[in-house]
Amino acid sequence: MPARTAVISSLSKRAESGRVSLSSNELFQMAGRAGRRGIDEMGHVIIVQSPYEGPEEGCKLLSSGLQPLVSQFTASYGMVLNLLAGTKVTHGSTESDGLKTSRGGRTLEEAKKLIEQSFGNYVGSNVMVAAKDELSRIGKEIEILSSEISDEAIDRKSQKLLSRLAHEEISNLQEELKAEKRLRTTLRRRMEMERMLSLKPLLKELQDGHLPFVCLQYNGADGVQYLVASVYLGSLDLLTAPKLKNLVNCSDMFALNIEAESNEYDGGESEDNFKPCYHVALGSDNSWYLFTEKWIKTVYRTGFPNVALAQSDALPRNIMTELVEKGAMQWQKLTESEFGGLWCMEGSLETWSWSLNVPVLSTLSEDDEAIKFSQAYNEALESYSDQRNKVSHLKKRISRSEGFKEFKKIKDMVRFTEEKIRRLKVRSNRLRKRVEQIEPIGWKDFIQVSNVIHGSRALDINTFVTFPLGETAAAIRGENELWFAMVLRSKLLLSMKPAQLAAVCGSLVSEGIKLRPSKSNRYT
Repeated sequence: MPARTAVISSLSKRAESGRVSLSSNELFQMAGRAGRRGIDEMGHVIIVQSPYEGPEEGCKLLSSGLQPLVSQFTASYGMVLNLLAGTKVTHGSTESDGLKTSRGGRTLEEAKKLIEQSFGNYVGSNVMVAAKDELSRIGKEIEILSSEISDEAIDRKSQKLLSRLAHEEISNLQEELKAEKRLRTTLRRRMEMERMLSLKPLLKELQDGHLPFVCLQYNGADGVQYLVASVYLGSLDLLTAPKLKNLVNCSDMFALNIEAESNEYDGGESEDNFKPCYHVALGSDNSWYLFTEKWIKTVYRTGFPNVALAQSDALPRNIMTELVEKGAMQWQKLTESEFGGLWCMEGSLETWSWSLNVPVLSTLSEDDEAIKFSQAYNEALESYSDQRNKVSHLKKRISRSEGFKEFKKIKDMVRFTEEKIRRLKVRSNRLRKRVEQIEPIGWKDFIQVSNVIHGSRALDINTFVTFPLGETAAAIRGENELWFAMVLRSKLLLSMKPAQLAAVCGSLVSEGIKLRPSKSNRYT
């Protein structure tokens, strides 16, 4: 009964597999009982904290949003047979009668139209129309907002708010700042390439020696910087790992597409010298890492000796190469850049003992570092630092200009609009994915079930001829009707006694013993 206040004692319920959390739909359905229609202007809901659920679980469930309605339509063997049953092949009462046929049923197109009238497809079509309308509205709003932050629009607003001299000063300084930022980007890229060039000969030298420890550095999606201690296995090009090589070479995910920007580099080296390549390492967290030189922070002199423990044993590098080949090859991208990405794959119990011997970074000192940068890298680093200072000084000049206060208001408005456009694009992508997932519910399952029926010689979906096995399955009301029909039409039943036949029929319809977990998670 509806009441002014609804009290929900728990955010979980008991199911066949034990206690499970409530879904957002179930929680909101119970909360909807709060408030008496025509009496209360507002209903109140109280969620009681339990030893297993607290405020965090409640907020997470409430903020997750409602789940879309799901159609309960399922295509069964009996449904497909009754919808498509056409010509029926039956035996006559006498030998002279032979085979008799009769017509009926529907075509695939007629069955599809009938299925598309289900509630799930009705809801899906309404959701799709609403989603497409929302996508169109968001697209128009993004187009309008983008026109408001274009260079021409910003310049027009600046001319209205600033004097002629102040506008000219700000415009000239902004153009100069854009040019200096472009140069800073070019110098940063050159510095990174020189750094990669310095690492290549060192890594090539270590390929035939011991397995050194390396430190990988990257920024996660949350903006936090991560440092990973690992043992370097070698360059992927030189390792005997055909499975991993084939994955990297054939998948577009691992492609190194930097050729289009290579012409900007003027360090005097050929493209082949600074083209990055993938390397493999095992981290102290028992995870495999696939990376380019971009993500190497430093290389240490210490590492695993590449010496067999016994005379008949394989070398550690060969053993670890075999272990990475045994992996499931389910690589997860941690981060990416124009010089290649950083990928991670979970290790196994066999690699766990190896990862335990990788020291933590705090135990490795700077004296253990083997990396030595070239003179070209030091010069590129110095040029990049000077350019950064130049950009910083230019920003200070702009902040001290006459019309900066008014211009800053315009820039703040632009940043606010850009953030709004970003949120709209996120919502647009989410809606677009949802529209792509919406399709005629049940038709794919219907086709799959009809193919099974066709393969079992119960129904010919090409000529719609129903065979005796299909007639029996269509007459059965239950689940897995085709299997029941196969059992009932078995010739073994003809030689059984009534008691034996009753036992077979009883075993077919019995549910069996259900196992339910107790509070101690033991099945009884």
